[in-house]
Amino acid sequence: MKVTYTKSRLIAYARRISGFDCLRADCGAERADGVDVDALLGDALRRWYLALLDNGPVGYLAPEELTVVAANEIGIAGGTSMALPENCRRVLWLRLPGWHHGTVPLAASEADRVVLRQLNPYTASTPSAPVAVLAPSGRSVTAWPAAAEYGTPKVMAAADTGEDSFVFDDSALATLPEFLQTVKIVQYADI
Repeated sequence: MKVTYTKSRLIAYARRISGFDCLRADCGAERADGVDVDALLGDALRRWYLALLDNGPVGYLAPEELTVVAANEIGIAGGTSMALPENCRRVLWLRLPGWHHGTVPLAASEADRVVLRQLNPYTASTPSAPVAVLAPSGRSVTAWPAAAEYGTPKVMAAADTGEDSFVFDDSALATLPEFLQTVKIVQYADI
């Protein structure tokens, strides 16, 4: 199930599962100096979230359909080049108008092989067997065969919702305790 956490809510959850939350109400302790646990947890949670978007299993994500720009720009070997929005971290699949189904984009390292296939009429992509390749920067994608003149492309992606919002499938929370164990929260001062 898709869930949305604010930064403060996810920090509170991380404090609780890491043992930094005070569970007893009959005692208390205050200290004016020390480590800002919330700041360290906030930074760690941001790293966890971006790693989840970039490399995590698709089942842990809450993908959304993004609007792409310049969908009719002709790219290499007659493909359609599209600029991806700034908040796009990973393209899960895309479908251009006229295609019979979507396709998962290949890594930039596959570009030469894919372009060579497009130059041969017997191995070129068709609406039934489309192909797409990400640019080395990851900020654009080129797809074959070219888009039809009607309709808009569909891009399903893992999108970054910003510094203060975390959107994912609730099953991804199971990976958080293991990740937090690798993060050093307490730093020792030089004596």
